[in-house]
Amino acid sequence: PPPPPPPPPPAGCGMLSAAFLSTLAGMYLPGKYSLIHSVENLSFLKPVHSGDVLNVKGVVTDIYEELRMIKVGVTMSRPDEVVLKAKMKILVLQ
Repeated sequence: PPPPPPPPPPAGCGMLSAAFLSTLAGMYLPGKYSLIHSVENLSFLKPVHSGDVLNVKGVVTDIYEELRMIKVGVTMSRPDEVVLKAKMKILVLQ
């Protein structure tokens, strides 16, 4: 009989993937003077495996000037599928 297929690579902890949300807010959108207020609707859609190449995309969906806050829709994906979706509220301190 043929040999069994190799096991899949180890899956990473979902919150390790979610750590990229902090990087997105603190380094890129809006950047240095930001503070994450909340992360809503965090959905882990697929497991992320060691060696996966991930793309994190944030889109500003709302701007609340009086509160100095933006709302950002986030997707994290591999080349062929979305693995995480979330919405963040981010305070812009300066």
